[in-house]
Amino acid sequence: MKSVKRSLSIFLVCVFPFVLLSCKKTFRGSIEDGLMVFGPERIVKTTGEKEFFTLELGIKDMEHYMDGFLLMIHNGDERGDSGVLALSVHLDDHEIIKPADLKKGKLRMERSLIFHEEPELKFFLDGETGSFITVTLMGWLRDDRMVDTDGNIYRTVRIGGQTWMAENLKVTRYNDGTPIPHVTDPGAWYQLSTPAYCWYQNDSAGYAETYGALYNYYAINSGRLAPAGWRVPTDEDFRKLILTLDPDANFVRHEASLTAGGKLKETGTQRWAGPNTGATNESGFSALPGGCRSYAGNFSTLGTFGYFGSSVDESSLALRFASGSAFMRSHISKYVGVSVRCVRDE
Repeated sequence: MKSVKRSLSIFLVCVFPFVLLSCKKTFRGSIEDGLMVFGPERIVKTTGEKEFFTLELGIKDMEHYMDGFLLMIHNGDERGDSGVLALSVHLDDHEIIKPADLKKGKLRMERSLIFHEEPELKFFLDGETGSFITVTLMGWLRDDRMVDTDGNIYRTVRIGGQTWMAENLKVTRYNDGTPIPHVTDPGAWYQLSTPAYCWYQNDSAGYAETYGALYNYYAINSGRLAPAGWRVPTDEDFRKLILTLDPDANFVRHEASLTAGGKLKETGTQRWAGPNTGATNESGFSALPGGCRSYAGNFSTLGTFGYFGSSVDESSLALRFASGSAFMRSHISKYVGVSVRCVRDE
């Protein structure tokens, strides 16, 4: 798996006698071959007094990880110079490294940890101004996960001979790290002949996590949207998916299958509008009704339609709330923004 960078916000709160200072830093992480590595992050003492640092780790969705993380702390530089004199580390309210553990000449300490959601590590340091420790945290992703260029982690599902994302894509950078243009203005969206993405109603806080992003034709067909080892599906990929769920599907018709859509859709009416006819999610694809952004730049059909873009000109897979059908080759204007589900290269 190609290494990608993930930025996680952590907050370091430093306590000095009679003074409370706070600052925000970025804890860099990378993913390679299923291993998520946060750091290394250097924590430096800024006074000769005892200091206290809190690292609020932005690790969410613990279900993506196998049990246990490995915390590694290196004291000072490679030769042991500039190290702190005393160190205590707490995970939430439990002391996991005690001052006595930092014996003279010991440069490196490791601890296996079990985290809950959004864990917090506290570091108590004593030593001279400029002394430091370096912190690295590693976690192992489950085998059935996909990671995009932004470091977002997705569930995947095996359907027939294909492996699909089981969540909508929400990446904001191409697989070479270049930002995808984020276009919010309706007029600008209509005029585009270049790649762009947006969030439904231009509200990332309200829609990004659940429904992902909406991408226009040019972004979907850029050849750079999917992470390494994955691709934007072709019509043939969608055909294989539908035929796995409904061998009697007829692609001569716009309504290719009367039943496959129901096997693809998430059940219930929390996100799909009622009656969400035929929805069983038998496949595990968990299709969501992310709606679209129209050629005029307006947003519509959230809750009633799910459109999933294809790397074939102006085509998609479409699912709707009032039917268990799967529709193929829906004519989608190049100006319209739709959801994306990638499929693994195999």
